[in-house]
Amino acid sequence: MATNTIAMFVALVVTPLAPLAGASSVYLAGLCRGGQCNDPRFPISDYDPAKGTCICMSHPCWRDKKASHTCDAPEFPFLHFTYSDDRELQCSCSSFPRYDSRHIARDLCAGHMCETAEFPILDWDADQQKCFCRAQPCPHEGGSGHQCGGTPQFPIPHYREEMGTLGAQPKCECKAKFHKPIKAKALRGMCDFEQTNTH
Repeated sequence: MATNTIAMFVALVVTPLAPLAGASSVYLAGLCRGGQCNDPRFPISDYDPAKGTCICMSHPCWRDKKASHTCDAPEFPFLHFTYSDDRELQCSCSSFPRYDSRHIARDLCAGHMCETAEFPILDWDADQQKCFCRAQPCPHEGGSGHQCGGTPQFPIPHYREEMGTLGAQPKCECKAKFHKPIKAKALRGMCDFEQTNTH
């Protein structure tokens, strides 16, 4: 399989909104409450509308037709994906980390991108039925000052939710960079969403 190294980040503009809770999609965190993806072959939690369930999936840019994309330039080290208006996968390298959702980028917001480090997360407003760019919300969650910049091995802020006795509980974590496993034999498909609910 050919390897394609991308050295720049491309973007379109979606209207940003004020900071809300979530370093990845808050809409997705609500759909996939109470689970994690810990298999390095399938590190991305997402929602599959055809199955009506949450899944763990490999990074789409690891298997983009015959190319496997990597980001080796120090100034653009983070692999990022979006989808065009006709839902074609677009892989790029970004200067800032984020945790993307295929369901949002392809199924709900095809053709949209978020270009600034201030509002990097493409998200979906279910009430208004529209796409918008969200601030990296985990640093603001609960005033905790949650940051991942001091952890080079785990630089990607990730927001998820678990169910507790008081309802949905926000969780902010630092995730590893998306590196394609060297010896992975099968990256197509998905694996089970690992439930971590505590009641």
